[in-house]
Amino acid sequence: MRPSPSIWLYNKIYNRKLFKMLPSVWRGVFDLYIFRGVLSSSLGEGAFNGQVHIQRIVCELLNGFQFAQIIETGTYRGVTTRYFYNKFSKEIYTVEKNKQFYHYSRLSMKDLISVHCINDDSVSFLQQHIIKDVGQTADKHVLFYLDAHWEKYLPLLEELKIIFTYYKHPIIIIDDFQVPDDAGYRFDDYGSEKKICIEYLNKLNKKNYYVFFPALNS
Repeated sequence: MRPSPSIWLYNKIYNRKLFKMLPSVWRGVFDLYIFRGVLSSSLGEGAFNGQVHIQRIVCELLNGFQFAQIIETGTYRGVTTRYFYNKFSKEIYTVEKNKQFYHYSRLSMKDLISVHCINDDSVSFLQQHIIKDVGQTADKHVLFYLDAHWEKYLPLLEELKIIFTYYKHPIIIIDDFQVPDDAGYRFDDYGSEKKICIEYLNKLNKKNYYVFFPALNS
């Protein structure tokens, strides 16, 4: 049995110009069938970057509310999506802008019949999804997991504006958010007023919402 290739080798191949010239679906297939083991081992310890206490919080939310559906922005490799599937029996929508990650996730989760993988910008997806579906879910609890921010791309504010405009009872989990007074929790800061924190939410000009942070020390 051939030894699993290292993540170093994968990165070397991934950064080659020839590899980047391949159609995105081919790159997704390559990831899934050649390097899936390596990629899985590099994704941390599981859903929500292996943060067990966050997994427990999500389980408590799923047990405490009758969600109509789950909407995830930022599928990446689908690890958290699969976690949602194992805990939730209704429809799950997950959107990924990167075509290579989308094809990887779509193929790896093709057996999960209640999971819908979409290749789109998260803001565009939410706008289209609302037109199609919000009439059935606007008055119900919907769980949103927002993790589409990457490098300098930060659609979070637009995502939140859409959600708060059309959904009456959304419960929103924002990944990479600053936890006040606990620097051990990592968060994203892209500069130029793009730090994911409480002050960023002030741009919503919305008052009737509540913010909760993990009670467990990092």
